[in-house]
Amino acid sequence: MVYWRKKMDGAVKIIREDKRLALVEVWGHKLGGIYTDGKLSGGKWREWLEGLNEADCLVGDWNAYNQAWDPLNEDDTRAKDMEE
Repeated sequence: MVYWRKKMDGAVKIIREDKRLALVEVWGHKLGGIYTDGKLSGGKWREWLEGLNEADCLVGDWNAYNQAWDPLNEDDTRAKDMEE
């Protein structure tokens, strides 16, 4: 976690950080930021993501295309793996 506004002091708690995940709690909600380094693919990503059940929401840093969030691009394999 690199930044939060001063008014959020006391509201942000860092729960976990590793090579692929930063998990923070903000006002009682657990938010995860993930990095897909390309070492997992297909069902392995899905399995890893499902293991992150402590997060209420995940945001990512990957080149996945899904028409649900980017209607100008076609779905790709990684996006389909991550779609619920």
